[in-house]
Amino acid sequence: MSFKVIDRTEEQLNQLARDTVAEKIFWAGFIPEEQVKHLLPMIFMPLAFMDKPESEEMDKVGDIFEYISEAGPRSINGYPMFFSLNVLSRHDHPLFIAKLKKLHEAINGAL
Repeated sequence: MSFKVIDRTEEQLNQLARDTVAEKIFWAGFIPEEQVKHLLPMIFMPLAFMDKPESEEMDKVGDIFEYISEAGPRSINGYPMFFSLNVLSRHDHPLFIAKLKKLHEAINGAL
């Protein structure tokens, strides 16, 4: 596995928020806190095969996600399993959460 944590554009963050609300994305944050350490590398399989430089890059990660459409044919404890992953940087995570909250407020206000 090889990846570099990068900051996303505002439009990319907006799209992630829209896709999250549309339930197209599975986030590591969906895993209960007490199970994260155990389940994370089983759900996002590439994490189990990281080498040292990649694990150091993980310090820059704000969250891990993947599109549900990329899930494998099996599941683990009811969770999807992925052979790929995407990351959201620590810098982008609060910006994404703000966009997600704003989108939820707009949807709930329209009801």
